[in-house]
Amino acid sequence: MIYFTSDTHFYHSNIISYCNRPFGTVEEMNKVMIDNWNAIVHADDLVYHLGDLCFGNAEKHHDILQQLAGNIIFILGNHDRRRRILEEYHPVYKSLTIKENGLNIFLRHKPLPINEAKEYDLHLCGHVHHSWIRHNNIINVGVDLWEFQPRTLVELCEEMF
Repeated sequence: MIYFTSDTHFYHSNIISYCNRPFGTVEEMNKVMIDNWNAIVHADDLVYHLGDLCFGNAEKHHDILQQLAGNIIFILGNHDRRRRILEEYHPVYKSLTIKENGLNIFLRHKPLPINEAKEYDLHLCGHVHHSWIRHNNIINVGVDLWEFQPRTLVELCEEMF
């Protein structure tokens, strides 16, 4: 199975109030999102994480990365300052174009302008948190809109129709 997600912001305490996340502490947020992830993602699944994985030092990044199931491909976000640590575990890109279910899909943390996104069948992004879920062919895969867990392409595309 293939999943997509973004903007987990593990260990980022301010994101709880910024995005009005339903957690009392950063520890609770981390645990719920790790549990949600691992409840659906299996060891042989692929997850595209479209940026802003984790805040904090190398130890915090290692802590999170060792707990997440699946094979992860990272698209760097504007807060991903630990690229070398991410690369120790999984491939890392600034953006990526993939073919899935016959669709030409562009993956990037920040959304493209609508006129540029039209070059692709679908553009998946994060960065905008809970601001919007869809603009034309652009879908925001951020966890704040998807019950704090990765989603399949079918689930995301249901938003298109």
